[in-house]
Amino acid sequence: MDGEFREVKILDSLKINNFFCCKIEIYDDEPSISKVGEKKVYWVIKKLLKDLRPIISHKMKKYFDIPTLPFIKTKIKGRTYQLFFISDPSPCEEKNKKIVTLTQFLKKEPLTDDLIKQAKRIYLFRQIFQIKTVNDSDIIVIQENYRNVLYSINEPMENINEKVYGYYLSDFILNKWFKDDINLYVKKYLCKFISKKSTMCVSEMAFAIDELEQKLTQTIKELDKNYIWYVSAIINEQILFCSK
Repeated sequence: MDGEFREVKILDSLKINNFFCCKIEIYDDEPSISKVGEKKVYWVIKKLLKDLRPIISHKMKKYFDIPTLPFIKTKIKGRTYQLFFISDPSPCEEKNKKIVTLTQFLKKEPLTDDLIKQAKRIYLFRQIFQIKTVNDSDIIVIQENYRNVLYSINEPMENINEKVYGYYLSDFILNKWFKDDINLYVKKYLCKFISKKSTMCVSEMAFAIDELEQKLTQTIKELDKNYIWYVSAIINEQILFCSK
C-alpha cells in the first residue's frame, strides 16, 4: 500500500499539535475470494503534496536507517495529499494517547543516548535533503516494543524555483543537537550510513557520494524523470557544500 494512489472517504478531521489528522474509510487492498473488498477505518496524518520531493526523500530514508510511516496518496477537493498511517486504530480516539512531538516528549521524559542518535540522524537527513527545520515539533514520538521511535513527518521544503545554499537547520537545532561543526557530522553520517565505515579518506568519500548519487538517481527515475535536477540540488548544493 505504501505510496499508492487510493480513493478514501473522510469521516472526521481534527488538528493535534499542528498536525492535521483525518479519520478515513478505505477498501482493503487484499480482499478475500468471497468479498469484493472490506472497508477499513484508519486515522492518518494529512500532508499537502505540492511536488514529488517529499516522496523522493521518503524513499531515500531506508538508505540512512531512518524509520518511515506507511502512507498513501489521495485527492481531496482537487489537491493531492499524503496520508500517513499513525496506527490502527489511531491514538486520536483514545483519551490517554495523542500525537506527541519531540518537543512535548522531552518536557516530561529524559533525553537518552538512543534519542540523541535518532534525532541527529533525522536532522542530518533533513539538512541533506533540504528540509527546513525550526524546532523539534516536526518530529513525533511513537512507542514501539517498549522503545521510543522518532518519525520525521512535517517536512517543509522551499519552492522549486527557489534555491537556498547552506543550512536548512535553524540555529536552535544546530546549537541544541550539534555543538560541534555540522559539516563534520555530515561527513561522519555519509561514512556510516552509505559506506558503513567509521572514517574515510578523500577518495573513499568521493566514492560514497557517487554511491549516494546513483541511489538517488535510480529512485527519481522510478518516480518521475522530470525530477532528475533534484540530484544536483542534493549532491552539489548540500553534500559537497557540507563535505568541504
